[in-house]
Amino acid sequence: MDAPRGGNIGTNTELFFVLVETLITLTATRTLAIDTQQKLLWMIQRWEKEQGQWLQRLVAQNRKLGLADKLKQLRKAVDAPLQHVLDSVERNLAAALEGLGGAEILDGAGRHSHETTLLDLDAQLREFTVGASPSLVPPRLNNLRERLDMVISKMDQEIHRRNGLFAQLLTAVERAANRSEFMALRADVMRLLPSGLRTRPELEQAFNKANDRLILDEVEALERREDRQGTTSG
Repeated sequence: MDAPRGGNIGTNTELFFVLVETLITLTATRTLAIDTQQKLLWMIQRWEKEQGQWLQRLVAQNRKLGLADKLKQLRKAVDAPLQHVLDSVERNLAAALEGLGGAEILDGAGRHSHETTLLDLDAQLREFTVGASPSLVPPRLNNLRERLDMVISKMDQEIHRRNGLFAQLLTAVERAANRSEFMALRADVMRLLPSGLRTRPELEQAFNKANDRLILDEVEALERREDRQGTTSG
């Protein structure tokens, strides 16, 4: 979106006033996408900074019209919904996530609401386009992004730890040397892994294969013992 310039829309204060009023009405009567709101703010910023002299001339042509006040009203009307979104993100981030560890987010009380909140906040921040934001938005947006990334990092670290533990237990089950070790691994799985990992099919398959192998070993051991006993008796 290119900011209208004097050469594009003329230097008539009344026409520009109508444009500003129309934009105010638009923001008041429609729910605009975050991207659209940012572009409007970016356009206003260009009016105020890059085209400041042109804008001052328009205001000076008819001060009674109140163009300067209308521009302030437009900035506030466009900026307020964006700040409301950031307020909501910050409030939910602080109240629902920042005090939790990765394990609590993944499987603590209210697990689904924690994960849903995390995904919702991430999606809301991704809607913002930093490059198109006015100068007041990026510092706060970047701060919230960093804080949310820290929460995501804690969860990712916990997921990595659990996946590593799962792989170790899976290998141990496949290599279980006897029934005692097999049963101990069953207990370790119940004690160390969350339900989502305990029920993964590859782990159950490993236990089934290990159990079948141990049963064969036990049968063979029993047969050898019976053979030795028969030899001794003979």
